[in-house]
Amino acid sequence: MHLIAKSALVAGATALAAASLAPTVAQAQDAEPIHVALADLPEVETLFFLVGLARAGEKGLDYELTFFNGEELAIQAILADQADVGLGSPYAVIQNASVPVRLFQQTSRIIFFPVVSAEIESWQDMDGKSMTYHSRGGPLEALASIVAEREGITLGTPNYVPGSENRVVALTQGHIDAALIDLLNKNMIMEEHPDEFRVLSWVGPDEVVTDEALFARQDWLQENEDQVGLLLEELLRSAKEICANPAMIAEEREKYNLLPDLPQELADGLADYYVEAIEAGVYSCDGGSPEAAKTDLAVLSQSGQLEGSPDELKVEDFWYFEPLQAAKEKVGM
Repeated sequence: MHLIAKSALVAGATALAAASLAPTVAQAQDAEPIHVALADLPEVETLFFLVGLARAGEKGLDYELTFFNGEELAIQAILADQADVGLGSPYAVIQNASVPVRLFQQTSRIIFFPVVSAEIESWQDMDGKSMTYHSRGGPLEALASIVAEREGITLGTPNYVPGSENRVVALTQGHIDAALIDLLNKNMIMEEHPDEFRVLSWVGPDEVVTDEALFARQDWLQENEDQVGLLLEELLRSAKEICANPAMIAEEREKYNLLPDLPQELADGLADYYVEAIEAGVYSCDGGSPEAAKTDLAVLSQSGQLEGSPDELKVEDFWYFEPLQAAKEKVGM
C-alpha cells in the first residue's frame, strides 16, 4: 500500500508545493518563507503534519515545501542552510554535526507490530526464533531486545528486509515466521490472511521512540521565534483536534486539497486508519516532552545509534524545547 500511495502522489506533491507559494500575510510583511524539507513525497501518514502546516499557512505563515529522495538529503539541506525545517529523526547526525541542529517538535512515534505465523501463540514460542527488522541495529531491534528480556527469552539470529510491504511478502510466502510491520501493512496482512498470522503484544507507551520530529538549526530557531511559534501553535491545535476526533482527517484533507491524487481505496480508509493510529499512539498529540526525549536517548543508545550511555547523553544536546513549551502555553496544553 505504501508503494501505491507514493507512486500516485507525484502530482499531488507538486500541487501542494505550488499551493504553499500563494500570497500570505507573511509575504505582505516581506518575511522570508520557511523552507520545509520532507524526506519523501507526502503520503497517508504525513497528513497529520500537513494539516497543521496548511492551517499555519491559513493563519499567515509563508512556507515552501521541498521533497528530497531520502532523509539524508533533507538533513544535509538543513546543515547546509538550504532549508530551514526538516521532518525526521536525525539523532546520530545531530550528535556528530559541526553545527547545532535541534529537534523541536515530535510528530509521530515508531509504532510497529510483531506479526507472526499462527503456530506462534506467544513470545515464549519465539524463544530461539528469528525476528525480521527493517535494518540492522535500529531502534526496533533494541525494542525487541527489551521485550525479549522482559519475557525471559532469547531471540534467534535477526533477519533484515527493508520495507514493511516487503516483509509482508516474505511472511505470506513463508520465507520468514515473524516480522515487525507498520500499522497499514499489519492491517492488510491480517485482513487478507486472518487465519495464518497473529499479532503479539509489544512495548508499552513509555518505551516508544520518536519516528519523525521537526528539526532545524538552533540559531535559525532563535532568530525566527515568531514564525516558529505560529507553526508550532497551529501544529499543536491541529494535533489536539485530530487526536480528539481522528476521523476528521478525511474532511481536513478535502478542505485543504491535500494529496489530491490519493487512490480512492486509500482515501476511503483514511478515517479508519487514523482512528486506529491515534489509539495505537502512532501520532504525538502533545508535540513531545523531555521525558519522551529521554526514552529516545535510552533506546538509541542501546541500539548503538548513539554513542554513550543513557546517563551520559543529555536531552538539551538534541532537543530545543523552549519554542514548544511557549506554544503549549498559548494553546492551553
